[in-house]
Amino acid sequence: MRLLLFTTQFPPDVGGVETMSWQLCRQFQAQGADVTVLAPDLAGAAEFDAGQNLRIKRFSLGESKTTFAKSKQKRNLIQILRHCIDDWRPDVILCTEWDPCGYLASLAARRRVPYFLIAHGMELMQIPRSFPARQSKVLLRRQTFKNARRIFAVSSFTRERVLALGVPGEKVSVIPNGVEVSNGSMSAGNQRNGSKRILTTVSRLVPRKGHDAVLRAMPLILEQIPNVVYRIVGSGPERDRLQALTGALQLQSNVEFYGEVGDDERERLLGECDIFLLPTRETPTDFEGLGIAVLEAMQNGKPVIVTRAGGVPELVDEGRTGIVVEPDNHQALAQAILDLLKSPARAREMGANARSMVEERYRWDTIAGRYLAEIESSLSSC
Repeated sequence: MRLLLFTTQFPPDVGGVETMSWQLCRQFQAQGADVTVLAPDLAGAAEFDAGQNLRIKRFSLGESKTTFAKSKQKRNLIQILRHCIDDWRPDVILCTEWDPCGYLASLAARRRVPYFLIAHGMELMQIPRSFPARQSKVLLRRQTFKNARRIFAVSSFTRERVLALGVPGEKVSVIPNGVEVSNGSMSAGNQRNGSKRILTTVSRLVPRKGHDAVLRAMPLILEQIPNVVYRIVGSGPERDRLQALTGALQLQSNVEFYGEVGDDERERLLGECDIFLLPTRETPTDFEGLGIAVLEAMQNGKPVIVTRAGGVPELVDEGRTGIVVEPDNHQALAQAILDLLKSPARAREMGANARSMVEERYRWDTIAGRYLAEIESSLSSC
């Protein structure tokens, strides 16, 4: 199979979709697909590409601050995609998001090449507020999903959002994101904790991630276990507000802000934590489709505590690999954390179960194999 992956999110940029795009390409190729990547040109892209065994074509997004500039950018991308189709003759195009990759593929391919979409979650609802632009984007989204050969949702929660847009159920499959499974020791990090009990969240600092819920839970936790530290790993627009809340709650000695970190540092921090937390919340237009960071923590053998919001709870086998609490309930969150901190044997058992689950269900090679099987089945049925 000749597969063209079209994305606007790819390394050397970092993020969940970037990781997914790269890992899928690597695994597709390892499983016999002839893969071409069409991705943005970024600082450091040439160096990254030189170290990959992938055919990668880069395009420049350029400035797009005005409506005219955005329109010109999209026309250029359509031409680039058409040239790629002519040069490489792909059997399929896999788009990592509907906007802009999906609708550009629908325009460029002109039914010559079937395209498939990946639906993550929040991007489904990102529609302009002004009436004319909103109506235009809604129509474009409808046509893009209608003409796609198949849509892969990263969670059942996201699938329900796709179905709510009018897409037939038989056209939407659920394939979660994956994680790279290492052979490192699960307990190595815990041996370095010393006297600290460490809670960790790795995510972008935005309201839906729920860092503030953990901060509000911390005083309740510290009343019973005074040596707890909460590590916040990541950057984003919420940092100032979270630091102000940390000060207001007098938690400066028990909260550590790490900012953006590299892969090795992230692995170290995950390895050192006792519990991983992702207490997300959702609104109709802002939610977590799945949560790769949760999988990464589980791969490191950590028990996880999440909230019943978005697609994140689908990753947790309640009571076996972690705990699920209601969103925006810092008392329940504090109690769940205390229960695990006071029962280290139970926490270790949950962490071991979490790692086993990841190895069984969420390895990138397994996930990529599911994509290829679904694509091949869809092609053969037409």
